[in-house]
Amino acid sequence: MSAKGQRAQRRAELERRRAAARAGHERRAARASARRRRLGALRPRPTRVGRPGGVLARRRRLRAGAVVLVELVALAAVVALTDDAGLRVAAVVVALVALPVLLTAVSDRRI
Repeated sequence: MSAKGQRAQRRAELERRRAAARAGHERRAARASARRRRLGALRPRPTRVGRPGGVLARRRRLRAGAVVLVELVALAAVVALTDDAGLRVAAVVVALVALPVLLTAVSDRRI
C-alpha cells in the first residue's frame, strides 16, 4: 500500500473515532439534560422569603407594634414610678403573659 493510501486510511480511522466520540458526548449531554429536566420537575419551587406585603399584613404588623409599644410604655411607667422589685417583676410577668392575649384581641379576625 502506498503512503497516500495509508494516510487516507489513518485519516478515515481518525474521523470514525472523532465521530464516535462526538456521538458519545452528545448522548451523555442529552441524558444529562433529560435528567436535569426530570429533577427540575420534581423539586419544589423556591418559596418567597420575607414577610407578606399586602395591606392586611401591614395593618396587622402595625397593630402588633402598637400593642408592644403600649406594653413597653406601661412597663417603663411601672419601673419609673415604683421602688419595689417584686412589683416590677410582677409587672414584667403580667406583661409577658398578657402579650399573646392582647395580640389576639386586637387582631381583626372574624370568628
